[in-house]
Amino acid sequence: MPVEARFVDEYLAQHNAKENTLRVLGDRLKYATDGIPVKPRSGKREHGLGDRLVHRIEPRDVGEWRKRLPERSAWHITKALRQVLAYAVKQGIVGRNVASGDYVPNPKPPRREIRPFETWEEIEDVDVELPPRLRSLAIFGCGTGLRPEEWIPLRARDFDLAAGVVLVQRTFTYGDLRDSPEKGKGARRRVPLRSRVVEALREAGKVGPGVDPDALLFPDSEGAMLDLQSFRRNWWNVAVATRSCAAI
Repeated sequence: MPVEARFVDEYLAQHNAKENTLRVLGDRLKYATDGIPVKPRSGKREHGLGDRLVHRIEPRDVGEWRKRLPERSAWHITKALRQVLAYAVKQGIVGRNVASGDYVPNPKPPRREIRPFETWEEIEDVDVELPPRLRSLAIFGCGTGLRPEEWIPLRARDFDLAAGVVLVQRTFTYGDLRDSPEKGKGARRRVPLRSRVVEALREAGKVGPGVDPDALLFPDSEGAMLDLQSFRRNWWNVAVATRSCAAI
């Protein structure tokens, strides 16, 4: 049941959000305008809403469409459609939001079970499976507890080895780099470093004398910040495929 692409473009053009947020929202709305991918990377789509005028979409259309969405993404995609149709109601184009919870349930997916590492040896075994540019990442991530959006933008200059801390000052999410606030949620902070973590970073040539202070701690193959989804798919999941551990 595709929703008119023209109307979605109108909604995105007036929506007040950061460029990266608009990009993510636009990608999710393609499931409504262009249809649902038949196979990953196939380029073929079907079962969209985009060939219909907004005022001709019925709750049953949305319900049938939602059932075909990827299980882990359905909640986010349906939520994006609700935003568009809420805009249509606000503009007086339709009298009701047929994607709202009153018509189409949109339950959040259950959280996936996290299977933690049991020993440092398991962590080190995974670490050696990573390419040289990512070496020590498993040890660093587990040893500090930093979230991916916090360790992806880290550079050598963010480490104070004399004090034994790393300074968390930025976040990187979906291509959006932001400075952390001085106070409040997600504020800048100093995270203590275990001796095992410092040793691993030194051995990997990530910190210490002679290291470029502007060098990213864990860059992608082009020297830029990692795309988390690509990293998980191409490196992390492969490295831990036969081990009991958590997904970073």
